[in-house]
Amino acid sequence: MSARGEPLSPETIIGNRAHLRKTMAARLRAFGGATRLTATPVPDLLDLAAA
Repeated sequence: MSARGEPLSPETIIGNRAHLRKTMAARLRAFGGATRLTATPVPDLLDLAAA
């Protein structure tokens, strides 16, 4: 899911080599935004030590 709740496309077709960098940057931003929303938070080691 994207940050907007839309499913991410599993593949991208890049027809022109000149558009490769721009397209890959957009795909990575979409994946990064979705990953931050769905990833489980990592517990802080100091909180674990205090418990």
